[in-house]
Amino acid sequence: MRIRWNRAVTASVLSMGCVTLAFMPQGAASASTTAARTSSVLTWSEPLPAETPSQGPINALSCPSKKFCAAVNYFNQVLTFNGRKWSAPVSTSEELLSVSCTSAKFCVAGDGYGGVETYNGKTWSAVETVAPDQQLASISCTSTAFCVAVGGLTAITYNGTNWSAPAVIDSGTNQLTAVSCASSTFCVAVDGNGQAITYNGSTWSTPSVIDSGYSLSAVSCPSAKFCAGVDDYGNAIGYNGAKWADPVRIDTSALASISCRSSTFCVSVDNDSNVIQTPGAATGTVQSIDDIAPFLTAVSCPTTTFCVAMDGFADYMVGSS
Repeated sequence: MRIRWNRAVTASVLSMGCVTLAFMPQGAASASTTAARTSSVLTWSEPLPAETPSQGPINALSCPSKKFCAAVNYFNQVLTFNGRKWSAPVSTSEELLSVSCTSAKFCVAGDGYGGVETYNGKTWSAVETVAPDQQLASISCTSTAFCVAVGGLTAITYNGTNWSAPAVIDSGTNQLTAVSCASSTFCVAVDGNGQAITYNGSTWSTPSVIDSGYSLSAVSCPSAKFCAGVDDYGNAIGYNGAKWADPVRIDTSALASISCRSSTFCVSVDNDSNVIQTPGAATGTVQSIDDIAPFLTAVSCPTTTFCVAMDGFADYMVGSS
């Protein structure tokens, strides 16, 4: 059973509250991203409890708008945010690892045993086992009629009515860690071997190494022409619709989550309680935003002026500009 809140911190805590990193990009493809336009740097709130008392670390977070988020924690619970406060946690049947929402009336959460639960705006459905004995590490939904979930070496897709049979899309000793879909005809999944696999609406590509020697922890694709992945060494890797650039070091710690709204706006969180705002997969501004928990676990940005981040103690922070 995967316990995300026991991840080791890979670098010392950045002592300054706000740092602009200026690592030398590795190769011309990476260097070109640094010229992208930057958005206003978000101002972050103090950490506030999403759960009282805390029920445990948040495993995943999805915010389709400023007025709705859903989060899942390690202790089989889901909670929702209305833009002002969080609901009481609702207990479910299994440990939830992932969640994706397209609106306040549709979310899908995945658990550690291949089960999914659906939210209709009021209640969560009973668990449906769709990938037996697979940890559904990540889910990405673009509409009520399309979702992709990954776990182990397999992926499953949802057409609005049924889930497909699990399809093996990866190989190797490490498992798939994340998936992000821009539409029903474009998704990217990443794994612990530094590989990316692309979906075109019907088939998955052969795995391609984009980050040799590192484990990719998250990926975000706001469009078919831009994705950014992050790894356990502090690197970001950008995709321009045709190829992946060389990794760019944007942080000194392992990155846990990334949310991009465009090719010029991404926000990542790390294992040292920092948030990193970058113009795409490039260096940017590092801010220490959480003096309570030892690490941040998830971030979701529905717009370029609003993000929510959560930590290992189920506290949340709102970034706005």
